[in-house]
Formats: sequence, C-alpha cells, structure tokens
Amino acid sequence: MTPADRPVPADAPAVAPGLPRTIAAEGARSGPEGPRSGPEGARSGPEGARSGPDQIRFSRRGFARRRIPTLPLADGPDGEYLYNRWMHFAGVDSTRVQVRGERVLYTAAGVILAGYTVYAFIGVFAFAQMATDRLWIALLAAAVIGGILIAVNLSIDRGLIGYVPARLGDVDSAEGDRQPLLEDSKVTWSRRLRVLLAILFALAVGEPANLFLFGKDVDAAMLSRNLAVVQQQRQVSDSVYADQLASQQAIAAAASERIDQVAREASDLLAKAEAESAGAGATGETGCGAQCRQYLAAADAARAAAPALIAAEQSKLTAANAEIARLNGVKNTEASDAGAFAAANNGFLAREQALLVAMRKDPVLLVRYLIIVAVFFCLEMGAVLTKYLAKGNNYERESARRARLAEFASLVRARHERATITHRDDLNRRLAVTADEHFFAVRSARYAPPAD
Repeated sequence: MTPADRPVPADAPAVAPGLPRTIAAEGARSGPEGPRSGPEGARSGPEGARSGPDQIRFSRRGFARRRIPTLPLADGPDGEYLYNRWMHFAGVDSTRVQVRGERVLYTAAGVILAGYTVYAFIGVFAFAQMATDRLWIALLAAAVIGGILIAVNLSIDRGLIGYVPARLGDVDSAEGDRQPLLEDSKVTWSRRLRVLLAILFALAVGEPANLFLFGKDVDAAMLSRNLAVVQQQRQVSDSVYADQLASQQAIAAAASERIDQVAREASDLLAKAEAESAGAGATGETGCGAQCRQYLAAADAARAAAPALIAAEQSKLTAANAEIARLNGVKNTEASDAGAFAAANNGFLAREQALLVAMRKDPVLLVRYLIIVAVFFCLEMGAVLTKYLAKGNNYERESARRARLAEFASLVRARHERATITHRDDLNRRLAVTADEHFFAVRSARYAPPAD
C-alpha cells in the first residue's frame, strides 16, 4: 500500500484553492495510480490534483506537501510581488523558489542586472561622447550600440543563472532524484566566457564610465597638462630662437648706444671748449685759444652730421626691434598652437592618460578609482557570482527534478507512440493477410471444377 492509497482522515487540513502550479502539478502525479500516473490519474483519482479541498497532497515518495504560510507564491513567473518580477528579470522561475534566502539571492541578482543595464548605457554614452563630442550622436550610439550590448550581456547572464544541468540519463530510476544535478562543463565554460566578456566590457565601456564619473578631476588634469604643454613649447621656442634674438638684441643695443653717443658728441666738445676757455683745459691757457676754437669747430661739425648718423642708427634699431617682435610673435604663435592642439586632444586615450597622471599625484583619487572599478566589476560579474552562490541549492535541485519528470513524461509518451505504431502495423498486417486469404478463397471457390 503506497502513501497515496492511504485513507485520508476526516480532520485533514484543507488545501487552499490558490495553490501554485508547482504543488498542483506534483499532486497531479500522486493519485491512486501511483507516481507519474498520467493525466487520467490527475483527473480521475479521489486523491488527484484537483479532487477537492479535503484531500492531502503527497509527493512521489509519500511525503505530505504543505504550502508554507509565510510564502504566498504567485501563480506565474511575473507574480504579484515585486521580488517575483526581479527574479523573473534575472531568468528565474519565481514559482520554484521556496526558500527565503534563495528569494533574496535571486532578487538581488535581478537588481544587479538592472544596475548593470544603467551602468552599460552610461559607459557607452560616455565613450561616444568622448569620441564624437556631440550629444545627439552620443545618445544615438548609446541607444543603438548600448542596447545591443546590453541585450547580449543580459541574455548571457539570464541564461547562465537560469540554466540548470539535470541528469537525464536515468529518469526511470527514483534513486537519481536524490542527486538530480549534473556536473556539466557547459556551465564552467560559460562562467569563464562571462569573466572574459566582463574584462573586455570593462576595458571598452567600464573605463569610459569611470572617466564620466571622474569628469571634474580629469578636466583639471587636462588643464594642467595643457599648461605644461604650452610651457614646454615656450622653452623649445626659446632654445630655437635664442641665437637670433641675441643677435638682434645686440644690434639694437649697439644702435641705441651709437645714437646716444652721436647725440652727446656735440655737447661734449662744447664742454671741452668751455673748459679751455676757462683755463682748465689741457693747455692751461685762459681765453679761447687755438684748442678752444678747434673744439668749437668739431662741435659744429658733429652737430651738423648728427641727424644723418642718428637716422642711420635709428633705422638699424627699428629693423632689429621689428625682427625681435617677429621672433617673439613666432614663439607666441607656436605656444598658442601647441595649447590649441593639446586642448583639442581630449579623446578617450588622452583623458585616460590625464586620469592616470592625476592618480599618480593624488593617492586618495587612486583609492576612489579602485573602489568604483571594483563596484563596476561586481556588476559585471553579478551573474557569475549568483551562479556560484546558488550552486546545488533548493531551486536548482527542484528545477533539475522537474526536468527529469518532463524527460520521463516525454520518454513515456514516445514509448506509447512507438507501441501504438507497432500495434497498428501488426493489425494492418493481420488485416492484409486475412484479406488475401479471403480473396484467394473466393477465387478458388469460383473457378473450382464442378464436383461429380
């Protein structure tokens, strides 16, 4: 006598009509015809799945099934509770999650995947913004390329979380239900593939997201870099044009000195003439003698020749100053061009280099960067971490057992169809033999010679 055939006491607890399909389906297999009795046992037995509110549900091994009062599961993957929707977003059938800890784990997985979606969109947008420097192109790229990347990664993550390898080789044996999970290499290789995708995605999209978050620090580092580039270019220009500038400055200084000398020559001669006249000159004679008159004549000649000499030296000074101004202008132009080129070089690689320089100078910034990178990597690896934490839990074992039951049902159905086809072939063969015998018997009777 199996547990399903036991008499039900009168005071047995009633089964609520709102039982989920999971429990109802198990009850459908525990009617009086034994486990896996088929749809007839589900609807015809007095202890079938929906035979009445006064019956107790038994599993295939005879254990009574009860609904947990604190777990009002919904009848479907979407469910009536928010955590059911998060579990469905993570690729988990919420109707099979019976343990509170597993509900928390798979709900967290759904939230992590949602955060990963936002993070991926921001990363693609930041990358496109740095590549094109146009807002509408960045938004379009984030919508198209980001949507494709998000869809691919979410599909991989949801498939990784929801895939449960089951042992389908011995579905006829109830002994296999004790350990229904199968150590499948597909899960191992899918985890490794997801880790590789996480690393590649972190390099392609995660780093732009970091640059987007550290935008002000990167801008400050870029400004410091631009100033350093301008200063370096000025030093280079100074070294290149130093000889030319020194030569022109020497010419200008000599011209200025010559102009001052010419302007003072007449005054100096007059001062010497006055000294000779006063007796304080070289001759020591008082009055304007020969030497005094010679000084006066030389002063008149110098005064007459001064305008031409000053004009000639002034032209040299003007040319030297113009050349000096031109060289300084060339130096300023080269410095401004270098600054403009450095300011235009604000793409992904340049900003990445500026961030690295800033982190070398500021350890606090480096720590913040490493923390955010770790958070982003956890978002990337959320599905893999969830799969590791959920390995062999109640949900996976339940899913594996259901897969075994489905495989058993499919096997029974295939056997039944094969038996039906064989029976029909045998019946058709017998009918063909009978028809042939009847045909030849009639023909024999018709063409038989008359009896004497």
